[in-house]
Order: sequence, then C-alpha cells, then structure tokens
Amino acid sequence: RVAVAAGDCVFIYAAGAGDAPALRPFYKFTNPPLGLDLREAEVWRSLSVNALTSEQAFHTLTDLKDTAGALLSERACSFTEIDDAKLRERFVRAHATSEPPTRVTSVTALGSIKQTSDDADAVSVLFFATETGELHVLSPDAKQIGKTYRLPSPAAFVTAMGRTNSEYKILCACRDGRVYLIENGFLLTETVFELETQVCGLCVVGNDVVVGCADHTAHAFAIADHHTGEGSGKKVLVKGQKSYGIYFPAPIKTLCVLDVNRQKRFERLLVGLGNGEVRVYHENVCVLTLATGQNDPPTGLLFARLGREENALAIVTKNGSVTVKIMPRRADLSAGSAGNGNNDASNGPEDHSIPLAVPKKTKVYVENAARERLVGKEMHQTFQKDLQRLRLNTARARVAALRDGGVGGGGGGGVGNHSAGVSVKLDVSVQGLGPVFKIVLTAVNVGTKPLFDACAMFAASPVTSYALEKSQCSFPALLPGVRCCCEIAVEAVVADDAGAGAGTVSVYVCETRRQSAVPIVSAVVRMPVAEFFE
Repeated sequence: RVAVAAGDCVFIYAAGAGDAPALRPFYKFTNPPLGLDLREAEVWRSLSVNALTSEQAFHTLTDLKDTAGALLSERACSFTEIDDAKLRERFVRAHATSEPPTRVTSVTALGSIKQTSDDADAVSVLFFATETGELHVLSPDAKQIGKTYRLPSPAAFVTAMGRTNSEYKILCACRDGRVYLIENGFLLTETVFELETQVCGLCVVGNDVVVGCADHTAHAFAIADHHTGEGSGKKVLVKGQKSYGIYFPAPIKTLCVLDVNRQKRFERLLVGLGNGEVRVYHENVCVLTLATGQNDPPTGLLFARLGREENALAIVTKNGSVTVKIMPRRADLSAGSAGNGNNDASNGPEDHSIPLAVPKKTKVYVENAARERLVGKEMHQTFQKDLQRLRLNTARARVAALRDGGVGGGGGGGVGNHSAGVSVKLDVSVQGLGPVFKIVLTAVNVGTKPLFDACAMFAASPVTSYALEKSQCSFPALLPGVRCCCEIAVEAVVADDAGAGAGTVSVYVCETRRQSAVPIVSAVVRMPVAEFFE
C-alpha cells in the first residue's frame, strides 16, 4: 500500500487484483480538528442569536488576530480579510445559521515503521507530523490515532528505525534547526542534535542518523552506542556524538539509504546533488558517482525492490522523468569499505594500510642505478646543458614573435589571437547564384578586451576572374561578444580561360593601429561556379 498526504488528509492506495488498476483508493484518514479559541467561539455564537452586528464581530476578530495573537479558524481569517461592509454583512448572513467553524492543520511530513517484522510485506505503522508541531502515530489499520507526541517545532522531515513491538526510534528534523529523538514511546529532551543551518534531508544509516543541511554539508550523529572502523582506526561512539561530516560541491536535493540484505547486510548513503550527481558514500568516503545531467538534477531517490529485481534505484529528476538503475545480482559488495567506484579522498582520511604496487627490480634497473653512481656528475652536467639550450631556443622564438608583430600568432580556420585578451572569430558565407554574388562577413570578438580600428581586406584569386565592389571594410570597434557584419558584392567576370568563375576570395582582418603585416585572423572563401551569365 502507498500513503499520500495532502492538506489535512492522508490517502491510502492499495494494489488492485486481476485486471484492476495497479493502485486504487482504499482509505482516507482525516486529521482530527483542533480546538477552537473560546473567544472566537463566543463571537460566532453571538452572531447566530443576533447579539452582535457584523461590524462588531469584525473588530473583535481583528483584535484577536492582530493584538492577542490568537489562532483563528479559516472562516474567521476569511471574514477579517473582507474590506467592504456590505460584503461582510452578506458573509455573516450566509454563515450565521451554519455549524460552528473548526480549525484544521496540514500534514508536513509522513513516514512508516514496521510493527513486528522487517520483511518487505510485513505490517507497517503510519506516522505523520502536522503544522502545529504534533506527531501522530496511527494504529496498524490506520483508522485511529494510537499515540501523539508534542514537538517544540513543526517537523519538516521524519524517519524511523526498529519495530514498534520491541525497540524503535523516530527522528524528527524540525524547522528550528534541530533533530529530536523519540525512543520507545518517549521524547528524549536530553538527546537533541543542533545544526547551524536548516535541514534539507534526513535518513538513518546503520546506527547513525545523517542530516543534510542547506550549507552543502551532511552530518552524521550516533543514535546508539556503537563502534566504527577496524584495527588501529577503531573508535567507540556514544549516543548523541557526531560520527563524521561530509562536504559537497553543490546543494543537497535528497537523501536515501542503499540497503542490500544478502548473507551480510550492507548500508550506504545515497545523496542527490544539485549539479546532477548521485553519490554513494560509505561513512564519509565516496565510493561511486552517477551522473543525471547538470540541467536535470535529482529531486527524489528510492532504493527498493522492483518486480523480480531485489535491488533497484529509482531517480526522479527535476523535469519529472524517472530513471531506474538495477544493481547486478552478482555484484561484489564485500571489497572493503570503499568498494568499487570513484573514491573521493577529500572526504576521508587516507588509508595507509593498503600497500603500494611497487614493481620488482629488473636487470636493466640495476644496471642503470650502477651507471648513475659511476657517472652521476657527467649526467647532471649534460642535463643542465640541455635545459639551458631549451631556455635559449624559447627566448629566441619569443623575440622573433615580438619582432614580426604576432605575440601568439594568427590562427587559421576562423579564429585568431593578436595579443593577450583579444580573439576574433570570423564567419563568411556566400549568397547568390551568379554571376553576381554577395559575401556576408560576420566578426565576433570572443576575447576579453575590445579591438579598435580594425578592417577587413578582400583579395580575389585569380584577380581577373572576379570584380570586387570594394576591397576593404572597416570596423571602428569590435567589443567583446558583439557581432559586426559587413557585405560586399562580387561579380564573376567572363573570360576565355576555362577556370573562370571557380576561384577563391581571401579575407584578412587587420588592426590599423599596429604596424604589422600579420593579420589578426584570415579566411579563404571558395566561390561557387556561376549558374548563368548575362
């Protein structure tokens, strides 16, 4: 069965049988109404017996709301927001003879906990948090409230572990930036996990509760006495102690537990990030990274059984799509704590117990080592001589480039650099069927500095085959990211040679301020053959 919370109701859907739909409405649980303020109840009672006018009731309810800070019903809030006196009188006449109003609250978080067994088809108990800071635990049939806990603040996330017939824990991450623990039916006021920022995710991994925060971090706290690590790194943790912390490069969108129950149970932390990554962590070590796309980050994760596959991960992304990844049934999960995947060494200490893969010493290595001991001084002098020669050649090339006017050299193919921070992209296209063509030139400064007094020069090859309208086009200023266009007309000239009308037009972009023959960028346009001549 699936439970969905909407407003003050919890809708329960059950799987259909035979040809029935996969899920059908089964039961609806309505959150019981809250007690009405006695002063508001007296106002509505007086209106029903005509002991108050609409204006008197309006001013009384407004004072209760603004001055006394009373929590009014939805009907009273709607009545106090009406500005027109006639509309208020009509509102009073419409509700004077009706039943007294009730005050309802909305569901903020929903969860479930097993009752007697951890099996997938075992009976679960539903619990939910409300806007007024209450946590209701329903009966197994979800028809009545079994127990209610009063929290200091409304809960935003809830999760649970254990079974209700033995030992269990319910954790509530509230809007005051704290996580409260309910253990075996009692709210523990001495075990409170305080955080620096608001909570954006909550899940239980082993004996730790992992809390995702809005500052791109996740903190794990022990909810039971246990030990972590092995060998010399073994550490004992007590309830309420911080186990570890994880720092992420992007905001946390969702948290989930990867729980694989085979001969040995494995639990890992699944984290969905805003940069489109889904990471798998063992404590504070990243063991695997999955990518969903930076423009489509995950918003929900669920690792559970899907059909005949025991281990499947469902990823819901921002655009509403659902991606399912299935774990191979023979996947090896026993390869140490880091597993197989992309390790993130920045999140955890280095493991010095793993030996380095040092190759064996070969005969060639031994001979080279002996030669280095004999002629080490000469080898060092040769190395220094080669290094100085490399530096000299580099300096000569630098001086030659400065003398010729090109610092980085012009680039072919449409993009070129003439100085630091300046790079021009050139696009040239030919329009027309002939014999008259139009060349459209577009220049874009893709660098970081503006370019002034630039001009584009055109040269036909062969010269006798084309007549150019003009030989150059000036660009007063090429600002970064701004497109500048230029158009010239080219006419194919009828000649006696057979190659007429099939030549090229070269385009050179130069800066007139600099006295250099090296263009900033150049391009060669292959002209099409004219379809007809006049």
